[in-house]
Amino acid sequence: CVSSFVIHLFPNFWMEMGRAYVRRTIYQKGYHSLSLEEYYHKVGTHYEALQEAFSFNAYNILSIGLILFVLLILFRGVYRLRASAVKYLAVVFIILDLFIFHFYGTGFKGNISSFQKKADLEGFNLFHHDSDYFRVYLYAKDAGSLEKLGIPPNANMLYGVSYVGAYSPLITKRYSEYFKELGNSDDSLGFVFTKEETFSKNLFRLSLANVKYVYSAEKIIHSDLSLIGQTQSGNYLYLNQQVLPRAFFMKNVHFLPEQKSVNLDLSTVKTGRYVPLKIVEYSHGRRQMVSKENRDGWLFLSSLWYPGWHAYVDGGEVEIYRAGDLFQAIPLKRGEHKIVFLYQPQSLRWGAAISLTTLFVSLALGLFCISPLNRSSLF
Repeated sequence: CVSSFVIHLFPNFWMEMGRAYVRRTIYQKGYHSLSLEEYYHKVGTHYEALQEAFSFNAYNILSIGLILFVLLILFRGVYRLRASAVKYLAVVFIILDLFIFHFYGTGFKGNISSFQKKADLEGFNLFHHDSDYFRVYLYAKDAGSLEKLGIPPNANMLYGVSYVGAYSPLITKRYSEYFKELGNSDDSLGFVFTKEETFSKNLFRLSLANVKYVYSAEKIIHSDLSLIGQTQSGNYLYLNQQVLPRAFFMKNVHFLPEQKSVNLDLSTVKTGRYVPLKIVEYSHGRRQMVSKENRDGWLFLSSLWYPGWHAYVDGGEVEIYRAGDLFQAIPLKRGEHKIVFLYQPQSLRWGAAISLTTLFVSLALGLFCISPLNRSSLF
């Protein structure tokens, strides 16, 4: 109620705050390539959505009623209840609030809804038989095209399909720069659509990123893309004929020791005669593959280079270099090797240690509180 009053009472203040945020953190930053006027328009759209969300709907009424009920109990009964009773009541009220949100809550934009996984999702049916490792790119020039594709946000995770699109708060600067001319990312103020004029010129970036399929709402004319299917709703699935494997071996690359990186582009790969590597395991935080080459060279892995990743060849750790400014590469000697990539950041170890310590302390305090010497009635 208070939020609704504040949002509706000071529209100019909130609009200017949103525009200042755009100028300071979004406009001309990373892949945010829209004009300032377009971003201002998005700010207005988001403000209108907030005005609609903060209204007297069933969820807001029930939530406000629950909050008032809690305050009434605390102010009228705090002197009659023991501290333990207040704690138990707090847990009950939190559960009730989550229960109400589950049935009536729709988020600030009114767009939160449950997604039921279907046996077949149009579009994914066209490549569900492909057992290889690959990624998919959604070709959408505008909001209408994106809606026509019919792929709900994050639905790819339910079907085990890997996208190259990402949310802007969750990707690195290098990632945003790499895909800047391609779009297909969720901007801080909305979806960044495909740039038709630069898509063809930057298709090689998708090839290096292991993008095998391009799913589009309209026809695409490009010599490296071949049409392999069409859905009933009129969408098109294209096969990228220049796609590179998720992991492969190359002999001749241009290594830059000062930058600790490997200069890799599509022309280099074509002339270098790459050899796909057998992937034994590819899971979250772990990749394992086997190499049986009779020459020295480099292993290229189409996985994001990021601090915390460690590579091991036959049990011995080797340094991971950046390849193509974004991906991972390690040197390999001739012969048969077992290669393992593990994500083991220092922050994860510290977090695990703190969590375990907190768990043991909480258990100890809990046992102490329920011991016979400290047991007391609630009222």
